[in-house]
Amino acid sequence: MTPVQIGTDTTWTTISSFLFHNLALKSDGTLWAWGYNEYKQLGDGTVTNRNYPFKIGNENTWTSVSAGALHSLAVKTDGTLWTWGFNYYGQLGNGTTFDSYVPSQIAGDSWTSITGTGEFYSVAQKADHSLWSWGYNYLGEVGDGTTIERHSPVIIDLATAIKINDGAAYTNSLTTDLTFSVFDKNSIAEMQFSNDNITWTAPEAYATSKTGFFPPMMA
Repeated sequence: MTPVQIGTDTTWTTISSFLFHNLALKSDGTLWAWGYNEYKQLGDGTVTNRNYPFKIGNENTWTSVSAGALHSLAVKTDGTLWTWGFNYYGQLGNGTTFDSYVPSQIAGDSWTSITGTGEFYSVAQKADHSLWSWGYNYLGEVGDGTTIERHSPVIIDLATAIKINDGAAYTNSLTTDLTFSVFDKNSIAEMQFSNDNITWTAPEAYATSKTGFFPPMMA
């Protein structure tokens, strides 16, 4: 397989992909999406699959995007957070389990960093470096110390987070004191940290000496 150029535009700045759909931003602040759309994850108001980049709405204030398995998240220049797509587990964070065909605003502001790359949960960060999570939580993905499904953002006890990164069933975070924390199911295949097979429902710090490797998100 050889990469092929998508169109002729040279103004793309950001892209996020997960499973079957893609999100992208251009330098003019517009949002574009393409791919599988049966669960409304493209945000164009339909369930029509798109085999080319399709502009979502007429807004030009988008600053970041993140694609989940069947849902999507984005932040605007004013710090507002918007989500759309599949919401069976509350991963949109709007307090319901109803799907959304178009971007809908989530309560709160000052959102700065988002990641929707957990399969059915979401994680985001605010300007004060507080960490928030919501959605499917059977394996402790949300990181709030429980396995209760969350339909709205809940704050995670990791107030100094400076960078977050998700896998399909775990989240890791780098904090201002440079400790590296992980929550959710730990296995050799997923985490590569150790040979213990445990489930964390709240953030746990791992020392570099225990991991034996430099975490990918810190590279």
